[in-house]
Amino acid sequence: MTCMKHLYTSLIRFAQGKGFALLTVLCVGVITTTALWTRHEPVAPAVHATPPAVERPASVQMQQSLLAAVTPSPLPTQQPSIWQPPLEEMDVSRAFTGTEMLRSGMTGLWAVHHAVDLSADAGTPVLAMATGKVEACDESGRWITLAHTGGYTTHYSSLSMLGSYRTGDPVRAGQVIGFVGNTMSDETDLGPHLHLQVLQNDVAIDPMLLFE
Repeated sequence: MTCMKHLYTSLIRFAQGKGFALLTVLCVGVITTTALWTRHEPVAPAVHATPPAVERPASVQMQQSLLAAVTPSPLPTQQPSIWQPPLEEMDVSRAFTGTEMLRSGMTGLWAVHHAVDLSADAGTPVLAMATGKVEACDESGRWITLAHTGGYTTHYSSLSMLGSYRTGDPVRAGQVIGFVGNTMSDETDLGPHLHLQVLQNDVAIDPMLLFE
């Protein structure tokens, strides 16, 4: 019994003397180990949730599809890249005048000539100068007007006969659209010829400039 009391007393003295230091060392070791383990532990990247796509009602989708179907595409505005001469031989009998007045040999009247007259044998094929469509034509076959991109229109008069064309028909460059005649009452003194007029945005221009 005396031995047990002596052992107990020794343990208490040890704890009071060196126990506090030992306990401190143990605590420092635990903290250091925990810090090292935490530093090497991988950190998962943050995940950003993608918001769910908002689904449009079927009625809205159908309305947008109908609008896309009926919305017309813009018409091209560039001028034709190639102008086809309307006749194989361009023999000018009366030139275009912007401001100069010319006297008609048939009526004796003076007027500005906003076209060019090209002499040719009767029945010579007349060709479309550019791709476009028929804007208007004479049922008797004396003239035809074609519309082209870029605001251009070409008007062919003094014809003897047209092809079988109607308003809105497509026409390609170089296609035969009629035949030379002498059907303009105020220009019959010129003989068979093509009376050619070109407009750009409703303003007459010299057709011969397009072939230079």
